[in-house]
Amino acid sequence: MRRKAGDAGRSFAVVASEVKKLAGDSRMAAVEITQTVNSLGNEAGKFMEQITSGADTSHDAQDRFSSLNNMIAEVAGAVSKVGECNGEIAQSAATVKLRLGELKSAQHNVKKSNNKLSTLLVDAHDKITDLDINASKMFDQIVHAGMSPVDEPYVEQALSYAEKFRAMTQKALDQGILSEAELFDRNYQQISGSNPPRYRSRLTDWADANWRPLFDKLRGENNLSVICSAEDGFLPTHMSDYCKAPTGDPEHDNAWCRNGIIVKNGVDIPAKESTADYMMAVYAHEGGTHETFRNIYVPLYFNGRRWGDFELAYSIRDSKHI
Repeated sequence: MRRKAGDAGRSFAVVASEVKKLAGDSRMAAVEITQTVNSLGNEAGKFMEQITSGADTSHDAQDRFSSLNNMIAEVAGAVSKVGECNGEIAQSAATVKLRLGELKSAQHNVKKSNNKLSTLLVDAHDKITDLDINASKMFDQIVHAGMSPVDEPYVEQALSYAEKFRAMTQKALDQGILSEAELFDRNYQQISGSNPPRYRSRLTDWADANWRPLFDKLRGENNLSVICSAEDGFLPTHMSDYCKAPTGDPEHDNAWCRNGIIVKNGVDIPAKESTADYMMAVYAHEGGTHETFRNIYVPLYFNGRRWGDFELAYSIRDSKHI
């Protein structure tokens, strides 16, 4: 399709060149006609002067009359030439229009093919997401049934850590250091220039000062990945490793500027809807290693309201944490 468009482009360039040349020929012919007509006028004036003056120069007048006939013939020839040029220009213009139509048709076919491919990709993505969700549900049932001893220590850690965050936050609420309105603030303000988009809420500053140090502490002790995510997927803060200053490079900022993003897709959706004491999920690492990670969601309630979840992510590959 790209090669076809290139050939059409070259045809268009050739036709355009011919049209330009023909137009130039027409202009030259028009100038020639004008010059000839002007010459005719001058000759005719002189001829009339000779007639009215009665000068005995009939032989010279006959020659001039013959010259006028020749000039008239030249004018007729020039007019005919202009007509031929105009006909060629019209034909070339028709050819250009035809080529433009072919180009437009080719563009339409490319767009149609791209739309079809996009639809197929969306369908494939949806099917993969459904498979991920179903796999996570089965994995969750296996762990809850006590049939996966290797995951039980992580579940105990997740429940214990979640209680630390719950107790810390509830204490701040009870002491009036943090208000319930601030904790549950969903009126997010987008951070200017952030890419991917990041947001702030009235919880952000308190979470940076209190949740982030505990994130870093747990990360340092057990090399675990931990976060707290609101019901809508908002991350008010993150581990310090993922709160780096943005550089403007989308690849860097997407990997290392995770505080303030909103992420709720795939297995996050059923986890946020779950009322169990915890929910297990599995997912593939986005860094290209294709390593499988496991995530534990533990609901966080404050004053009887569900705020979101404490999350702990890990990998048991080679008995290593992340």
